[in-house]
Amino acid sequence: MELLEMVPLLIWRSAPMNFMAPCLRMNYPRFYSLLFATLLGVMLSTQTAAFQQMATGHPLEPLDEAILNVFDLQEEEINLGTTVLAISRQASKDLFGEDFDTQTFRSTLDKIAMEVLSRAPKGGGPEEIIRAINSYLFGELGFSSEPNDSGSGVFNKPGNVLLNLVLQNKKGNCIGLSMCYLALCERMDFPVHGVSVPGHFLVRYDRQGQRRNIETTLQGTEKRDEVFVQSDEFPQGHPIHLRSLSKKETLAVYLRNVALLYSERKMYERAVVLLEKAVTVIPQDEGIHESLGNAYIEMGDADRADAELRKAISLNPNYLLAYVNLGAVCEKRGKEKEAIALYEKVLSARMPDGSQSYISVRARAWAHVYLGGIYSEQGKLQEAISEVTKALQLDPEMPEAHYTLGNVYAEQGSNNEAISAYQRALALRSDYLEARTNLGGVYLRQGMSKGGKKETIDKAILEFEQVLSLDPGRAKTHFNLSLAYYHRGKYAPAIEHYDRAIELGHAPMPALALALERYRNLKRR
Repeated sequence: MELLEMVPLLIWRSAPMNFMAPCLRMNYPRFYSLLFATLLGVMLSTQTAAFQQMATGHPLEPLDEAILNVFDLQEEEINLGTTVLAISRQASKDLFGEDFDTQTFRSTLDKIAMEVLSRAPKGGGPEEIIRAINSYLFGELGFSSEPNDSGSGVFNKPGNVLLNLVLQNKKGNCIGLSMCYLALCERMDFPVHGVSVPGHFLVRYDRQGQRRNIETTLQGTEKRDEVFVQSDEFPQGHPIHLRSLSKKETLAVYLRNVALLYSERKMYERAVVLLEKAVTVIPQDEGIHESLGNAYIEMGDADRADAELRKAISLNPNYLLAYVNLGAVCEKRGKEKEAIALYEKVLSARMPDGSQSYISVRARAWAHVYLGGIYSEQGKLQEAISEVTKALQLDPEMPEAHYTLGNVYAEQGSNNEAISAYQRALALRSDYLEARTNLGGVYLRQGMSKGGKKETIDKAILEFEQVLSLDPGRAKTHFNLSLAYYHRGKYAPAIEHYDRAIELGHAPMPALALALERYRNLKRR
């Protein structure tokens, strides 16, 4: 029985991975439209709690209420370092199933503080103390930053954010290193504060009219306010940005960054709890509203997502990522024209000095990718390729752009080009399951076509098995694997995966069911 027409690819439109929760949406090629009309249903139908356990390999730990209750304390009652370690401990248990003793890392901070004090000149002023901190922390101990890397997802890597891992590995991003610096200065009774700007976080000495910004990603060098004001995404007169934050506000910013770690691992309910607390502490922070909106998208609450993203834009009309994700919400609601207008607004935004920040580059890249997805759905494949190519010119190591380009090539029937694009996406992000699923789908189509090689079907089987080893609840992948095994004459696993696909909510396929029934009957005899 010929079953070639039944090969479906699971085509997803991916969303920004940096500075936000990933917002995945479906994007079906035209040559699968009739097939998908019967296949729609439960694509990722696992219940939230079960899905979170599947993503992490262990149940989610109950949230330590003390983490949220700290915001009810007076400022002078809050120990920032201890609270950041408590948040890190909760995340470590949730993300890795690993616990640690916070006292161990408090002791580490105490030892570093004592060493710095022993090196600082007695009676020295703020500059001498800052130099002593920088010399010991970044010089002798070798603490350093990792740059934003869209391909590897460095910004959202737990080791760059969680304080225990920053202290352990002596590496971090702007939020991780700044929390380390703040906790250290707290133990030295040295008055520094957190400072937030769009897409970045730093530290500031601020006392009796004397201020000095401390850029922790540049070994504590000074970076004046004017540098940030010139950024393309800096909103003039913003009530939060470049202000010395309180401890509660600093912790709220940290909660947002930890929430991104949860969102990236599809643990959206926990992310929402943290973000909803953070937004009550700093309601003027557009980044928190944007992250909360993205989490709501993933939880299927388009109304609340829309409200949060529009709030982010009202707080900072220059915050381009919020426009991109609002466009995604509009697409979800069938408002394609409004989505296109939002993407084009991002692409037409002018830079004050001709420069572009990391965030704005990413926003533009995503706008091109999303426009490419829309053009692909409209059958304008060359326009789609053009848009995605522009995204890759902005960010050559953007795995989602390579993935989307693979989808367009697959729709075009350019299998070899699709395979290359998917392989590039996987080289940049090995756990990109949607790219691996579609790579297997293209291999399966090639192997089942006239003159196709059985070895190519074996490649498809390998890709599908890898996907299911990481996410066994994918009904579509079980179905494709059943089809692949059937065409390789391996009927027992074909039956097994077909049955599992149906259990997970996949629509029955009479032709494949009938083909497999013959072998069920042989097995019964």
